[in-house]
Amino acid sequence: GDPAVREWLRRQGKPVAAPATEGDGEHGLAGAIGEHFESVQRHFAAMAEALPRLPSDLGRGWERLQTELAGRSVLRIIVLLAAFLALGYGCQAVWVRLMRRPLQRLSEFSFDTPAERVRAVALRGAFGAGVLASIAIGTFGAFLLFNWPPLMRELLISALVAFLVQRAVFAADMILLAPIERFERFRVVPMSTAAAKYWHGRIMRIASIFAAGTVVFNMMTTLGMPEIDWLMFAYVVDFVFLVLLVEATLRRPEPMQPRKRFSRAAVTWFTCGCLVVLYALRIADAMHLFWLVLFIVGLPAAIGLVQRSVNHILRPPGHADASSALPSVRIVAFERGIRTALIVGATVGLARAWGVGMTALTDGDMMSVRLLRGVFSAAVILLLADFAWQVIKAAIDRALTAANSGAHPESEAGRQARMRTLLPILRNIILVTLIAFAAMMALSALGVEIGPLIAGAGVVGVAIGFGAQTLRSEEHTSGLQ
Repeated sequence: GDPAVREWLRRQGKPVAAPATEGDGEHGLAGAIGEHFESVQRHFAAMAEALPRLPSDLGRGWERLQTELAGRSVLRIIVLLAAFLALGYGCQAVWVRLMRRPLQRLSEFSFDTPAERVRAVALRGAFGAGVLASIAIGTFGAFLLFNWPPLMRELLISALVAFLVQRAVFAADMILLAPIERFERFRVVPMSTAAAKYWHGRIMRIASIFAAGTVVFNMMTTLGMPEIDWLMFAYVVDFVFLVLLVEATLRRPEPMQPRKRFSRAAVTWFTCGCLVVLYALRIADAMHLFWLVLFIVGLPAAIGLVQRSVNHILRPPGHADASSALPSVRIVAFERGIRTALIVGATVGLARAWGVGMTALTDGDMMSVRLLRGVFSAAVILLLADFAWQVIKAAIDRALTAANSGAHPESEAGRQARMRTLLPILRNIILVTLIAFAAMMALSALGVEIGPLIAGAGVVGVAIGFGAQTLRSEEHTSGLQ
C-alpha cells in the first residue's frame, strides 16, 4: 500500500495489485459464487445451442473417417478387429489349458489358516494376471502385424485398450467375488454366492458399458468433433451409469450379517441420494465439488470393504472372521497399512483433481498451497501414528492375554503378575507419548510454534519417570516382604 513502492513497481513494468479495501473478502466470496452460477448457466446454454448442430458434426466426423480409410471398407476393419479379439481369446484358452493341472492342485489346497488363504488368493491373482497377459499378447501381437493410418491406429488402439480394461475388471471380479459356486471358498469379499453372482453381473455390465463408451468418446475426440459434443455424449453415458447404480442399490441382496448402525432403507436412500448429487454436480461442471463429495462418501465405504475382506481372509481357524478373535500383529499391520494407503492415495487423487500437483504442493509458496501442504503433512503424520499405535497395542494385548491365561508353571507366577501390572501401564504411556508427538508434529506441519509445548512435554515426562520409579520401588519392596 506504500505509494513509493507502488510507483517503483510501475516503473519496473510489473503488475501492481490494487490496494485492499474493506469488504473485499466478502465481495470475493460472493463474486466467486456468482461467477460459478454464471459458468453453469453458460455451460447449459452452450449444450442447448450445440444440440441442433450435433447431426452435422457427426456427419463431418464420418467424412473425416472415410477420408482416413482411403478406400478401405469399414466392414473389413470391423472383421479385423473381431479377429484380433478372437485371437486374444484363443491365447487365453491356450493359457488356461496349460494351467489346468496347477488349477486342479490349487482347488485341493487346504484353506484353514490365514497363510494358506493368502497363498491361494495370491496364486489365483497370478493366474488372472496370466490370463490378462495372454489376451494382450494375442490382440496387440496381431494388431502390430498390419500397417495402419495414424488416425485408424489411434482408434483401434483405444478399442483394444478398452477391451483389456473390461477383461481386467472381469479377472479382478473373479478373484474378489468368486461368483462360481465351486470356487466360493476362495472368495475375498465376504458374501453369499447369490450376492456374489448378483454383484458380478452388475459390475460387468457397468464395465462393458464403460469400455464401449470410452471407445466412442475417444473416437469423437480423435475425429476432431467439438468439445461440447463429446461432453454431451459423456453426460448420456453417465446417466446410464446412474440408472444402473441406482437399480443395483435398490435390488441388492441382503448382507450375510445384518447392519448394526443403520437400517437397509436408510443406507439405500442415502446411497441413491449421493449418486443423484454426484450426477448433478457432473453435468453442472462442478468437478471440484464432485470429487470432494466422492472422496467424503466413497473413502469410508472403501475402507469398510477392505476391513471386512481382510478380516475374512486372515481369520483364525474356527472363527467367522478376524474381528471375532484377538487380532495378531500381522493382521493389524496389514489392515492398517492398506487403510493408510487408501487414505493417502485418495487424498493425493483429490489434490490432483483440484489441479494441485505434488510439485506445486511441495514447492508452492502461496498461502493456500502452504495451508494445504500443512494439512496433508499433518494427516500423514496422524495416519502413521495411528498405524504404529494399532500395531503396538495388538502386540501388548496379545502378551497381556497370554499372561492372564494361567497356563504357566508356579515359578513363573511372579513374573506373570508383574506383566499383568506393567503391560497396561506401558500401553497407556506409549499411547500418551504417541499422541503427544503426533500432535506436536502435526501442529508444526501446520506452522504452529511448538517450542513451549516441547518444554511442557519435558516436564510431564520427568513427572512420569519419577512416578514409574516410585511404582517400581514399591513393587520391589512388596516382593521382598
